[in-house]
Amino acid sequence: MIQPLDWPQLVAEAHRRRKAEGLTQQAHADLAGVSKPVIIAFDRGETTLSLGRALAILKVVGLVEEGPPPGSHAAFVAAAQARWRELVADLPVDDPARHPLGGYEVDYEIAGAKAVPDAESLLGMLNDILPLVDIFRVQLRWLPFWISSGIELNPVIIDKKMIECWQNPPGASKRISSPADPDFWRLSTTGNAYWSRGFEEDDPSLKRPGAFFDITSPIQSAILVMLHAANFAKLLTVDNAPITIQARYRGLAHRELASFSDPSLRDLIGSPRSLSDTATLSIQTNAEQISSDLSALVHRFLSPLYTLFDGFQLERSFVQQEVMRLTRRGQASPG
Repeated sequence: MIQPLDWPQLVAEAHRRRKAEGLTQQAHADLAGVSKPVIIAFDRGETTLSLGRALAILKVVGLVEEGPPPGSHAAFVAAAQARWRELVADLPVDDPARHPLGGYEVDYEIAGAKAVPDAESLLGMLNDILPLVDIFRVQLRWLPFWISSGIELNPVIIDKKMIECWQNPPGASKRISSPADPDFWRLSTTGNAYWSRGFEEDDPSLKRPGAFFDITSPIQSAILVMLHAANFAKLLTVDNAPITIQARYRGLAHRELASFSDPSLRDLIGSPRSLSDTATLSIQTNAEQISSDLSALVHRFLSPLYTLFDGFQLERSFVQQEVMRLTRRGQASPG
């Protein structure tokens, strides 16, 4: 339950922060865009101030966090995150769909995109956007922004501008047990994308869920998301438009870097561990760069993540090897 605001305490904290920052009443008023008498009334704890003025005063000293501008990519991501929290809110705290031990989210924005007419049209184009990869040969069970006909997914169209999909909703006839399976994603007709997923290495059928971080999985995810973004950009006829890709990882602390896809790599990398719990990554590129130099982009994008594991240096040749392995011509859709 949201607690009521303690107005006198809020006023006192704003006054304390103003003094700490060395601001006078007049300087505070100037920064907030109000008059000095309004600041004086605020300091007295008067409740006759308009909400707009009060928020402006509080914002100057960091007591109000301004939301992202409506219609921005940041607003799109914030809405997707809020929606995911809403979907899992009533699930048990240890439900795999909540990614209780950690997970990651990736989003991208295609700037200046020429919008698809509506979400129904975009729904019919999803297979054209999927990366052409041989998922059978590399034993992938998933692709980002993919709809499986074998699971009760029921993608939802929102305001004719967006597709939302959450794998394995609570009403499904078969609940998925792995945190990596119930993906949640959104795609907009204007080139915005958001994807959230748990770690495959946290599957309860494996030993010590939450103890390892797979060296290969982030590379595969980055390759697939970049290819997806490039394909979407081409579909929107903006091949050279800037594409900003971001990723956020959580639940990394004390995990050991290991290899699930190739156990022989364990001896090569030792047992580096992460002391940091989170990581935020970002890169700007375009469809042409993704097509011509994918391995360099993926390496630059992910290197800061791997450095968290006792300074581990991700080798460009390893990324190149995975790009070659994953992008060899093959089947585009999982079975």
